[in-house]
Amino acid sequence: MYHIPEDKRAIRSADLLSEALLDCLAAKDFDQVSVSELNKRSFVSRSTFYRLFDTTADVLHYLCDKMFESVVGKLNRMHFPDPEEMMIAFNREIMSRGAIIDAVVNSHRMDILYNTHVKYADAFLPYFTPYREGLTDTEKECVLSILTASLCSYIGLWAENGKRESPEELTGIVMKSFMLIAQVTSPPKQFPGHEKRS
Repeated sequence: MYHIPEDKRAIRSADLLSEALLDCLAAKDFDQVSVSELNKRSFVSRSTFYRLFDTTADVLHYLCDKMFESVVGKLNRMHFPDPEEMMIAFNREIMSRGAIIDAVVNSHRMDILYNTHVKYADAFLPYFTPYREGLTDTEKECVLSILTASLCSYIGLWAENGKRESPEELTGIVMKSFMLIAQVTSPPKQFPGHEKRS
């Protein structure tokens, strides 16, 4: 875990270590990055590192948390006519932080992205207002879990496949995928030729 107190010096040190990690990951795999290398690149002492972080993975977790905090803060200051427009804006913000996404994907630590999204997932519930009336807490948790897992999947694929799509294109692909899944999981009577037999 990371444990960064609310003071400017600690936050500055954490940010320097985060920048150093991204620099290292541009040249080597995550499991080859040592605390000593982060200290050397960031000019932050080893003792300070261990006051703020337990492991190098915690630095990556901190980066993801800061990314989501920034993205959610920005989205909360905007108004969207529908969930699709919100999703385009969300994807645009996440995709603009390609270095962090690359770091998570290339280090095979999608669990960090997943855990971070879970922390901020409640921020997306207002966009599902018409559909969440009457949902139990377990059903709401299931919806948020599916959204979180899908984000990790499609952002991971986008990064692995060369980041070719724009936010609009990627959102369109994701929305189409959700519609196809909804068709497959709908009651059989909704499919022509699959009417319920008496």
